Amino acid sequence: MIHDLARPTRTPAAIAGALRPDGVFPMGDIAAGSKLEENIDHPLAPALYTFSTSYCMPVSLGEGGEGLATVWGEQTARRMPAEAGFRSVDVRRVENDVLNLHYVARPDGAAGG
Repeated sequence: MIHDLARPTRTPAAIAGALRPDGVFPMGDIAAGSKLEENIDHPLAPALYTFSTSYCMPVSLGEGGEGLATVWGEQTARRMPAEAGFRSVDVRRVENDVLNLHYVARPDGAAGG
């Protein structure tokens, strides 16, 4: 999970710099919105925000990190690879998985399977 890293905004840029033009960066993280109000009806919201504030956020900040934490959300997870130079960021969902989203980022923007 990218949000578990102390400096998650640096990761997509480092990976983009290491990939060949036809490479793929698979990224998984929590299925949630980037704003609190988008997660009100999420069946795991209480647990996600508890993990976020009691573990993920303090650990990241304690390491001098950015503190995105558990519920950084899909909008941020799409934006960060795009800002790092990936030309396409597709989101994949697994049926009946309310916890995870799977991102497929490509530096050249080529559609993939």
